[in-house]
Amino acid sequence: MAKEKEESEKLAAEKAEQERIAQEEAEAQRIATEQAEEQERLAAEQAEAERLVNEQVAQQAAANPYVDANGLGLIKGSKNKIYHVPGSTYYDRTTNPEALFTSIEEAEAAGYRAPLR
Repeated sequence: MAKEKEESEKLAAEKAEQERIAQEEAEAQRIATEQAEEQERLAAEQAEAERLVNEQVAQQAAANPYVDANGLGLIKGSKNKIYHVPGSTYYDRTTNPEALFTSIEEAEAAGYRAPLR
């Protein structure tokens, strides 16, 4: 009888251990699933933030064609106080501009003038 009782207790302990291991595995799986969902959420938030930044840059570029993607001015002011806009005759030849401007008004306010041709 004692042997049967020992055997029964041993089986109960093994069953309890198997249940504990199964619970730990289920908990580990739940945690892994939550972590994967959190990573997906963070990636989606980052993608949305990047999309919003790109949209804002595009809107700014549409509003002011003389600003690059970094918000820097594209109008070059030469040493002889002439400003050159992108696409103008001497724009590419002005390689060491004295100043950069984001608008023609800004260049003119700084004392620069338009080229004669």
